Amino acid sequence: TGRNLPGALEQVEEDAALTFSSVGVGVSKRDKFTGSHVYFSLDEALILAEDALISRKDPTLLSNADEMSMSTRFLSHYEASNDPHHDPALMEEEKEMFVHYLRNICPIHMAESDPEYLFSLFEREVYKQGDYVWKQHSASDSVKLLIFGMLIAELENEAGTTETISTGNTIGETGLVNNEPRMSSVRCLSREAIAYSMSRHVFETLIVEHPRIARYIDLICINYLQNRVLDPINRIFETRCLPI
Repeated sequence: TGRNLPGALEQVEEDAALTFSSVGVGVSKRDKFTGSHVYFSLDEALILAEDALISRKDPTLLSNADEMSMSTRFLSHYEASNDPHHDPALMEEEKEMFVHYLRNICPIHMAESDPEYLFSLFEREVYKQGDYVWKQHSASDSVKLLIFGMLIAELENEAGTTETISTGNTIGETGLVNNEPRMSSVRCLSREAIAYSMSRHVFETLIVEHPRIARYIDLICINYLQNRVLDPINRIFETRCLPI
């Protein structure tokens, strides 16, 4: 889809963990693609179907087990923690996930220390189900990387036009780079969501002081827009043309 595939893969893992943990049943890698699966969106259902076909042909083509289970491990530790928003071990896991996801969505190789430097410029944000991240037509004052949970983008004055945003994806980069108002409203769909946000002020300072590192945001934006243009869903439903 228009958003990052590895992040969506990890969200499927997270959704599976939520579903099976609620009934006390474990799911193994061996039977991941068997049985019935219910997802919020067509995108996620298609991702699972694609993975199932790839797995039958050559399982090694999929991400390795450690990478795919990152969100599942974090979810387990998050639910077990007495204070998940102030737990040093969880904060360190979030940092590792930030670095991992940022490397995934950046279309070029990042220098070893660059993701960690960018992490220091982002601020942690927590949203509850139903909370708005921003409203359509509001000022584009930040870019966010979703670490945990799921968001949903909605176009106002449209007949139910929505798009889910899975863990491991950025939102707001296009409006930030182009200085344009938000083109859709975004709210929290899951019980809770954790995102890391970089403000416009910090981004503009980064452009002046470290233009090479700021260029990563530009390239992520360009790559994302290119993926949306090539997204087959645009040719079917014509609802994925506007960036989030």
